[in-house]
Amino acid sequence: TVPGPPTSWEDATKPRDAVHDFCNYSDIYWADAVACGTPTNLGCISYRMKQFWDDFSQAGGWAKIDGKIGCAFTSQGGHGGGGELACMAMQTVLMNFGFSVFGITDYVGFKDTMHYGSTIAKKPRVDLDKMKCRRQGLRLAEMVAYYINGRDEAHPLRTKEWDNQTWGGVGIPPKNADPQLLLERNTTPHYEMRQKEQKQGVNSNVILKKALIFTLMEEFVHHATPSMASWVHSKLVEFGGWNPVVTDDSTILESHDKLKEYDLVVFLNNSGQIFGKTEPLLAHVAAGKPVVGVHAAVASFLNGRDASGVTIMEPTCDIFETIFGSHFQNHPPVQKGTVKMSVGDESHKLSGFLSSVPAEFEHEDEFFNFTKNVATDKALKDEVTVIAWADESTYEGGLMGEQHPLAWYREMGDNQARIFYTGLGHFSHFYNGTDPKQYVATILEAGLR
Repeated sequence: TVPGPPTSWEDATKPRDAVHDFCNYSDIYWADAVACGTPTNLGCISYRMKQFWDDFSQAGGWAKIDGKIGCAFTSQGGHGGGGELACMAMQTVLMNFGFSVFGITDYVGFKDTMHYGSTIAKKPRVDLDKMKCRRQGLRLAEMVAYYINGRDEAHPLRTKEWDNQTWGGVGIPPKNADPQLLLERNTTPHYEMRQKEQKQGVNSNVILKKALIFTLMEEFVHHATPSMASWVHSKLVEFGGWNPVVTDDSTILESHDKLKEYDLVVFLNNSGQIFGKTEPLLAHVAAGKPVVGVHAAVASFLNGRDASGVTIMEPTCDIFETIFGSHFQNHPPVQKGTVKMSVGDESHKLSGFLSSVPAEFEHEDEFFNFTKNVATDKALKDEVTVIAWADESTYEGGLMGEQHPLAWYREMGDNQARIFYTGLGHFSHFYNGTDPKQYVATILEAGLR
């Protein structure tokens, strides 16, 4: 959602960012691709969308984001209300910033396509409208996978083979196409890519381990989560041997059969009651498989809501306290403070990956307070190794005392499952390449190894 005041047809009493946070410029910098949606306004894009890109240009964004991929979609008052004009106008703006834009030849129904971008008329959204949006999102992801990540199996012509074989010709569904078959087709993304990934281990004699990168946020939404997820995904691919999957599908964590397919679970900035059954995750740990938690992951399952984070809260479920050793309690406002590293202790297993991080550094972040101090708790202190600490004398609002842990790891259970947590990382720039220090990313990278 781009910033700006409410329009005359919007409810001025409801914050415009109540459902989706306002977009900021760092979102544009980190993303490989952007889908811009705008209501059709007199046959053109909305003034708020135009102002966002105007202001981004004036803030120095122009000529700094060339090589990204973009597309447009729009809503309109009725069919023929100028939606395609708005899409073309939006694409013109993206092209001016150096984006490569693309058209789409797919039909999701006999008369339903999105050549220049999805155009939707009024609510309620019918299934075919939703199909158009999903197909456009699929095509955008494929463009990134093929042109930026170099994945040949993601080329749109490869993934359209199902349509062509099923409907014949160029893959346009007939008038009498089974509606259920149409729905199934448009809720099954990247099937060709999944087949390639499944065969890859056989063909190359390398069996890839699967990593679940879980991003569900039921309540507070962190701006940094998309860039964080992208960074973690890219880093695991860079390590080699991993097939990372980014998802917010909680049914995976609630199913023994589904979760046992994964060798690593990474929780990123989650919020709310993100899953119900805890037994599959505990079984994952009991099997010796690692779990990583980042920043607000341990702020899930809280007994209240406070977007500021100041209110002291307690967990409604002990699953993260059981695994990570502690749970989020609250945090003071974002401010600068000193982070101190556990340097000089060559005995801890991550020291070799942290040599580029100084012994202490000034850092601006949300400094979390936790329900337990893993460094001093009698049941935890001997099995938890703290690698980063907060110096509470350098900022306001710390409640943990002289030994305030920020990042730590442990080996849990008979099979020594590796557990890592870092409370650092509130902002997108820690992960999108614009942070010159890279200390937060380095600490997280060490935890992923």
